[in-house]
Amino acid sequence: MTKYFSPTSDLVFKKVFASRQNADITIELLNTLLGKQEGRRIVHITFLETSNIPEIARNKPTHVDLRCQDEKGDQYIVEMQVGAEDSFFKRAQYYSAVTVSNQLIRATAYEALMPVYFIAILDFTLFKELTNYFNVFILKHDETNIVHHDTLGCYTFIELPKFKKKEKDLATHIDAWINLFKRADQEAQVPKQFESYAPIAKAYKELSAANYSPAEQRAYEKELDILRLEQGKLNTAIRQGHAEGKAEQALETAKSLLQDGLSVQKVMHYTGLDEQTIQEIKKNTEESGPN
Repeated sequence: MTKYFSPTSDLVFKKVFASRQNADITIELLNTLLGKQEGRRIVHITFLETSNIPEIARNKPTHVDLRCQDEKGDQYIVEMQVGAEDSFFKRAQYYSAVTVSNQLIRATAYEALMPVYFIAILDFTLFKELTNYFNVFILKHDETNIVHHDTLGCYTFIELPKFKKKEKDLATHIDAWINLFKRADQEAQVPKQFESYAPIAKAYKELSAANYSPAEQRAYEKELDILRLEQGKLNTAIRQGHAEGKAEQALETAKSLLQDGLSVQKVMHYTGLDEQTIQEIKKNTEESGPN
């Protein structure tokens, strides 16, 4: 077993970054990735429910990996996505829009709406036309370039496959965090240049396999096994060039995972299928009964 578990794991990510005892780690991650300067840095966060149930029944509910609010009322959504999903940017926009609209239910005026920041850490390449591994999309005027994102319009995407820096080349705190997400499970220690960077040192400590119970370790290994299996199947489908076969395989995989008792959110995480498709598979499976 490796010394450190991978934070790309659903189980590990939530234990390290979505728990109150590690709020200081999450605050530093947010401040670093969003480039918060002194005087504007996040000081305190409150973890919020990760499920957003819309007021209108016909609207889609959402489930994210991490949602929190700072001392000013600004809200932050963080998604760790392993399975490739071409429509992920649209999903990011929808999640942000739902978060804003839910504020309006409580707010008395549009002026009371607070900003929502969306951060995605992706273990796949989403923007094939871009070479940068760190991309920020903002709402701005097309002629003056004046930035305007009081509520929506700030999306940060980190694509791990594009991050090619070797350990000796890591220099910034952003480098430290991206390296942790990409390579922690391959490392034997905290990179020497960041040993005195307390938040990253604590994050590595929380990733240590020794901090996980036998049950958690088994769950982690099962999650990795599922990912390896599905990645192998998808790679085979890609090599064969059978797009239809790939889609069919994803549907069969989703059905199998649901029968194994995995939640809809985790099946989405592993297969890249949208929630509506998985809910339909689940309904059909339940109606047909066991094989």
